[in-house]
Amino acid sequence: MSSSFVSSSWRRIVPVAVLVLGLSAACGKKGPPLPPMRYVPAAAKNLTVRQRGDVLVVRMGYPSLTTDGQSLPGLKQVELFEFSQPPGPGGAPIAVEPRQFELGAKRLAVVGSNELASRVEGSDLELQVPLPGVRPAEGATITYGVRFLATSGDVSAFSNLVPLAYQAPPAPLAGLRADATSAGVVVGWSAGASQHVAVYRRPAASRSFGSPLATVEGGESSYLDKSAQLGERYYYTASAVAETSPLVESPLAREVEVFYQDVFPPTAPTGLTALVEEATVRLVWEAVEASDLAGYRVYRREGGTEIRLTETPLSGTSYRAQNLEGGKTYSFRVTAVDRSGNESPGGAEVSATLP
Repeated sequence: MSSSFVSSSWRRIVPVAVLVLGLSAACGKKGPPLPPMRYVPAAAKNLTVRQRGDVLVVRMGYPSLTTDGQSLPGLKQVELFEFSQPPGPGGAPIAVEPRQFELGAKRLAVVGSNELASRVEGSDLELQVPLPGVRPAEGATITYGVRFLATSGDVSAFSNLVPLAYQAPPAPLAGLRADATSAGVVVGWSAGASQHVAVYRRPAASRSFGSPLATVEGGESSYLDKSAQLGERYYYTASAVAETSPLVESPLAREVEVFYQDVFPPTAPTGLTALVEEATVRLVWEAVEASDLAGYRVYRREGGTEIRLTETPLSGTSYRAQNLEGGKTYSFRVTAVDRSGNESPGGAEVSATLP
């Protein structure tokens, strides 16, 4: 093979090899760096604010998602802002536009991650923020909003805005008590307050009271909690209310604990009648109305001795006392018993003499 042929062959191969190497290098080239992931918390939409004495009670849902629906990796802090305005014409509150709030609101409080865990109640987050020592004139409208700061540094938009007309709170209620009854738990206080009264209840496992259980009109001095469940332990408190929406109330009265156990017997059966038959007395009575009724027990007394004739409670309202001796007088009474074993007093006793 001649040297001229080899030389010409290499001239044709080398450009092709260079082209292939250039393409390979181009395929491995890195593009521009991607922007970091954003974790902007979704803004709170259910913010509520109420004035309790000289404290603001601020409650909202705990954020768990970002604005694009991803799981929020963590929350660094919650910031509470306020925007104060003097009373409008006639003392009417003045609405604040969201843009106006963003530009003019002042940060009132910051709750960091170390404190947040102790402020969580279920799916909600409750903050109790002392009001500053210097407050605006009574009747001034103060609008509140919150925003979240994620551990990534991303900040949420402001929440829904809540206006609150500032006013001096009422004095706390005195003499709070709670008594368990068969109809429910009766919560009472010393005297009928001129203001409305907000009644609160929390289960023993909960740290905060949340929203009022009920609001009682002024002049009343008690409230019957019919929704209390037997076997549960509760704490009750109450406050005097100056304004219901948004709520402005006194500091909470001292808590009262109630262990709502079923120690309430049914009412005694009535209408007991004894019908004499041969060596038998048939007893009939009226039914007792009780949601947890287990049945009835029948007792017989002969002389000074009383015995129970029924080992297990009867479901019906009649009973035959059999194998009785002729010429003797027997006395009977019937009681009602509930599923917790609480037994009523005996109703009116009836007597029967066998022939």
